Amino acid sequence: MMRTWCLACAVAIAGHAASADDSWPFNAEGRATIGLTNRIPGAAPFLAGDVLFSLGVSGTPLSFELGAYGYLNRTDTPHETYGALAWTFPVAKVSAGVVKPAYDSFALSALDRILPTLGAERARQTRSEATWGAMFDGYLPLGARVESRIGPVDLAVSAHRDKSRKATLVAVGAAWTQGAWTVSGAVEGDVDDDTGTQAKLAAEWRGDRLSAGAAVFVPDSTTLPDLLELSGTYAAAPRIELSGAVQIPLDGAAATVAASGRYQMNSGIGVNIGAGVEDGHDAVVSTYLDWRF
Repeated sequence: MMRTWCLACAVAIAGHAASADDSWPFNAEGRATIGLTNRIPGAAPFLAGDVLFSLGVSGTPLSFELGAYGYLNRTDTPHETYGALAWTFPVAKVSAGVVKPAYDSFALSALDRILPTLGAERARQTRSEATWGAMFDGYLPLGARVESRIGPVDLAVSAHRDKSRKATLVAVGAAWTQGAWTVSGAVEGDVDDDTGTQAKLAAEWRGDRLSAGAAVFVPDSTTLPDLLELSGTYAAAPRIELSGAVQIPLDGAAATVAASGRYQMNSGIGVNIGAGVEDGHDAVVSTYLDWRF
């Protein structure tokens, strides 16, 4: 995992340098984080993120993709690493390899940006089974992905196969943006298991200084509850952003509440302080630097 993050950072730096000319078209999306948290005793320092880098080949529609989701600390390294070859057609982009699941591109949990390690721990309820399986159950999901944009709608379809678990995961996701509103959702199913289907749906409104959102997560699990998540962000000053979220289990269990403050520096880098109460009883405090692409 450390090698993955070092390589990802090197790609980002090299990509920004390469973007000074058109020889190697570079694109980066997501967020990388380094900080401290009291959530796991003895494992205070952490690296976390949800990043995807793309480096194009001059004069061709070919590009290489590298990315990761998850975190690293002194005691554990739950993560998924992406590595794929992509070909961009006039109407769509097709990727093959260890691709990012379509399920993970839409209706994202606000906890991922407020308290990154806590957000990653909820992957079983908010992320693709391919992602959760790579993080916690030894999956090696190989597959393909097709993505496109049609007017105000972003679309993605992906398929992953993990031979060791005999699982074939197919996901479809979409996001519609109109004015200040974005509605997004995704569905994922295991074609080898008729009962293995999960879904999520989110709506977000973005104003000049205030944004608010709501999401519902329905995991493929008989032991984990469905979740209702409410979130909001307020630009208190030109460089200061305040965020909050509450995750409410729909089985009546205690809610998780989180809040953070972010001071924006240059080049997308910010200083954050976050705090929360996990499942109604465990206090979580984090301070971290993040780099938004």
